[in-house]
Amino acid sequence: MPYLQQENVLDVVCTPSIPIVIGVNGHFLKDEKSHFSALSLKQLSEPILSNGTSTIQKNEGDAAHLLHIRQETNEEYRLHHSSGFWNGSLICLGLILWLTALMMPQVFLPWIMAAGGTFLVLGLFLIYRPIIKSRKQEVHCFKGRLKRWGLFGNFDHGQVKNISLGGIDLVYPPHWEPYIQNDIDKVTYLEMYPNHHVIKQGPYLSLHDEEKNYPYKRYIKNIIFVVCSLFIIGMLYLYQPLSLSMKLTFSWIKESEPHLVTNFTELETAKLHVGDIIQAKGVGMCYMPPNLSSKNNKTIFAPFDCSGIYWNNSNPMPMPESSTIEKAAALLYLVEEQLHPVSNNRVNPSLGQAITKSGMNLLDNFDGIILKTQDLCPRENECIRLKMALVNLSNVNDWPSLVQRAESGKLTGTNVLLRAVSAEALEKLVDTTTSSFIYREIDKAAILLNSPPPGGVLLISDERKQLVDYASNTNSVFEPTPLEQWRELQRLSDILLHTPFNTGGVITGMVIDANGTLQIFLHSMPDSMTLLYYIGNTLLLFFAIGFLILNLFFIIRRRRQNNQRMHKISQYYEHCFYRPPQ
Repeated sequence: MPYLQQENVLDVVCTPSIPIVIGVNGHFLKDEKSHFSALSLKQLSEPILSNGTSTIQKNEGDAAHLLHIRQETNEEYRLHHSSGFWNGSLICLGLILWLTALMMPQVFLPWIMAAGGTFLVLGLFLIYRPIIKSRKQEVHCFKGRLKRWGLFGNFDHGQVKNISLGGIDLVYPPHWEPYIQNDIDKVTYLEMYPNHHVIKQGPYLSLHDEEKNYPYKRYIKNIIFVVCSLFIIGMLYLYQPLSLSMKLTFSWIKESEPHLVTNFTELETAKLHVGDIIQAKGVGMCYMPPNLSSKNNKTIFAPFDCSGIYWNNSNPMPMPESSTIEKAAALLYLVEEQLHPVSNNRVNPSLGQAITKSGMNLLDNFDGIILKTQDLCPRENECIRLKMALVNLSNVNDWPSLVQRAESGKLTGTNVLLRAVSAEALEKLVDTTTSSFIYREIDKAAILLNSPPPGGVLLISDERKQLVDYASNTNSVFEPTPLEQWRELQRLSDILLHTPFNTGGVITGMVIDANGTLQIFLHSMPDSMTLLYYIGNTLLLFFAIGFLILNLFFIIRRRRQNNQRMHKISQYYEHCFYRPPQ
């Protein structure tokens, strides 16, 4: 059956890959399904001629001639390869290594700095001398007649996918579409990649010229730099207070001589600034304001936190005294003496040995315990448990009656025998009762010691270092008892309320509090290596801030340039193709 004629009408179905012919001159595949089984594979593959004149022939004049093969230019390479991700990442890695070096011990500093410098140099080298020669693609240069094939072109003349050169389907940049029709059915010079992507056509259309005259500004590496800068600034802020690094660096730059001060009035009248160096010598009091004391290290000795020195010419505060604690100490001593006697001349030795062997304890001064308890706890609502325990050891019904009998002397010479368990319970009860009184008196003394007179100068170490060396009582390996803490408080008061000091450093802050006291925050003079760390932190901070601002500027600028790029390219092609004749 003849299918092909001199003139043919084809029915075509467009699929995602290629168009499929389903009908020729009114004959469709669905109607010819019964004939497929009778046709051999050879017959199906041979073209069927009508009157021996109809066939599909190739126009020899439409052949494409390969002129030569070249490598793509740097401009063509940059359009689809040069994103700057790797060189930007290498530079950021070098900066992060430098940041790490400033946080590591001195022994690792040169090695980490050297590694960071290597990555920086490598990243900069790849930016200015990119290694692209071995990665360039081949460009095939052809000359031939461009055709828009009717089989596909009749459907949509606006698509650039219909253009072929000698049977090679061409792929064009989308923005070339308005200008390709000028070369259709003409012999044209054309350059393409092996995947048929056209990069140059005719005298004007050229991706090389576009990139050369209107380069596409990539900013991926600038985004990487912005993220890296923010990371460095954040780490510097969290790891080391930035203000301290800058203050110490500026102090080093000024190279000022220390201000020698021997009187606090010199500090009040001198025009001091942050970054100045002072050296103060005099007699003051160890003192730290409660709101500046560490909450995690709160002890009863907080008044003598010698990371602060209060300096004034007023009379020193007196050593703390307390009659309540003396009464508590007397009661403790009396109970301790009777429950754990070293020698007792008032008891027959043989009787004492018999009592000891029996596991009993003898209270031979019971009336003294009652009187000292009443002396410590004169109010009815005080020491209730201790009073009830003593009442239970006697033959009276209430505490006032027991006190009255002790005061009248009726209990003189009265001995009380206690089992070991009862004696231990009484001793713990006395310790608990007296401890509450002692701690209360210590708190009162601490409040008084934390209330220095108005005015004066307070020198504070911002490193929380002790500005005065003093010997602490470290003889006992156990936690001190409340009474021992009170004695230690008195001992330290005698030393630290009026103690000589000699301290100095860099001023990192100054403020006058509500009490009219000038608070000066000092940082000890760092050694050369520590100063190098501080200077490095400051320089890296300024570099990161500048790097951040610069790359934000580049991102905004390059986005604007890229938005205007296609418009400028279109204007250029409009001028080339449609300029008026001279």
